[in-house]
Amino acid sequence: MTKQTEENIYENLRKPGTQAISLITLFFVLFTGLIFAFGLKLENAPNYLLASTAFQIIIALIGFIPLLYKTKPNNYGKFVKRLTGFSALCIISVYNLTFTVYNIYFYLAAQHGVYLFKFWIIGTLTMIICYGFQLMQQFTLLREPEKFKGESENDKFLRKMIFLFMFKVLSYIVFIQKIIEYFTIPNIAESRFTIIVVGVLIYAAMVFCSNVLYQSVLAYIEFKEEGKSNEAGHANYA
Repeated sequence: MTKQTEENIYENLRKPGTQAISLITLFFVLFTGLIFAFGLKLENAPNYLLASTAFQIIIALIGFIPLLYKTKPNNYGKFVKRLTGFSALCIISVYNLTFTVYNIYFYLAAQHGVYLFKFWIIGTLTMIICYGFQLMQQFTLLREPEKFKGESENDKFLRKMIFLFMFKVLSYIVFIQKIIEYFTIPNIAESRFTIIVVGVLIYAAMVFCSNVLYQSVLAYIEFKEEGKSNEAGHANYA
């Protein structure tokens, strides 16, 4: 990887992905606001939906903070902290979008006087837990086999593969939950297809976040190797 590529990765994680996702999230929040314009009264909206929407707005606004950090740090420690922050914020922003779209269905239900808290809490918690498993799978993938316990290299590699498979399967439980939810949740205003849309978004979010983590690791490795090369160059010069 060249220094220019390293700069590109830093810039790609800084902007415009996170900001674009934040804008899309805010758009869906505004779309949710139309539900209030067409019949839903604020006092009839469930507190859990209002609280989660407020949290989603905050996350979306925080997504614009990386725009303030235009210059890539030359210090490795600062570079790692900043890039970690950018990556985490990008991932959280993508996850945040899926929750925002998911909430729309429950606002529609509330507009029709139907409150589906049990469906909402089960669906939301399943998404959170499965996102956690997906991140654990990615961190396991990036971890060297030598760091796993085992008597031989093959044992360590096999243990890594077992963990990868386990976390991947667990992360896909959310899709089973969405299928069950689709067939069991009341079809409010013929909008049950929203659950399918959310399922597609969840899969896209998982793929996107895997790429973000991969790009982050590439940048970490390149910056560290660049630092070692510079130190070696100074030593040879001396």
